[in-house]
Amino acid sequence: MKKTTFHLVLFTTLSLSHPVIGFASIFDDFFKTSKVQESKDKRLSEWRALIVDAKKDNLWQQLNRVNQFFNKVRHVEDAEQWGIEDYWATPVELLSANAGDCEDFAIAKFVTLKALGLNEAQLRISHVTINSTGQAHMVLLFQEKSGELLVLDNRKNLIKPLAKTEDLTPIYSFNNSNLWVSVTQTEMSKTGDPSQIKLWLGLNERLSKE
Repeated sequence: MKKTTFHLVLFTTLSLSHPVIGFASIFDDFFKTSKVQESKDKRLSEWRALIVDAKKDNLWQQLNRVNQFFNKVRHVEDAEQWGIEDYWATPVELLSANAGDCEDFAIAKFVTLKALGLNEAQLRISHVTINSTGQAHMVLLFQEKSGELLVLDNRKNLIKPLAKTEDLTPIYSFNNSNLWVSVTQTEMSKTGDPSQIKLWLGLNERLSKE
């Protein structure tokens, strides 16, 4: 009897304070939020599964799987996504939002390939210029044993040698240990370490807490 009375009072209260349309909207918002959370959890679970599963793959398969996995995420500029001009997101932030811009893709691939056991000395996040538009862009470079640099670009699923990528001009590149300035399309000169890149330092601080 008490339970029936409680339900009646609760329904009456909700009905009076929220018209039928408003009441339905509450449930719509709830289910939308639930679906967003489910999608977020699914992407993060798929990422963790990729790191485990891809360890058995050969190098070329690992590069391609990681490149294509993150290239499915929506490209959204920082101003729209984060409300500031420049923000470097962690892989968790990128996948949780299902959105990010070029540096977020490059960072996520860098972190993931390191987690797969690739030598960080072969990985470089590279600030480049898109020649056709003059737009600043960021990609991940992987250096093969031959010294050839391969480009993992969020705009393309096909991985190509930097020497054959005519639409990009490298400006500078870095990893956790070194900073390079480009001399030619494929030649780079070490100039120090990335400690002067404040966004990189901030990113690593957040990574350490995830």
